[in-house]
Amino acid sequence: MVRSFPTPSDFWRCTMKAERGALFCGCSSFNYLEAALIAALALRRQESDLPITVFSDLPGIDRVELAGTGITLVSVAPKVAPEAGAFASRWVKTRLALLSPYAQSLYVDADMLAMQ
Repeated sequence: MVRSFPTPSDFWRCTMKAERGALFCGCSSFNYLEAALIAALALRRQESDLPITVFSDLPGIDRVELAGTGITLVSVAPKVAPEAGAFASRWVKTRLALLSPYAQSLYVDADMLAMQ
């Protein structure tokens, strides 16, 4: 499932938040998105019920197939995020409290893998 936040005011409309969830960021490069998705899938294997959200500013993420994984891919639209580049990831990471659909969020960097 892909969601998109086209304007900053949409963040404030999200008042009903899930209790807890994990956040990943895959911005600026498809390599970072791939790493974030691999890390999210590794976490899913360890925590089957934990909601997981991956944020990305990359075009075409609506074509990423995540059905059955319980992972939500959120498009951070260009109107919300700065132009793609070196600072897009930092922009998203410093605004995770606003972007998060969860009351309590755990940010997991894309180079971290959950292991048993």
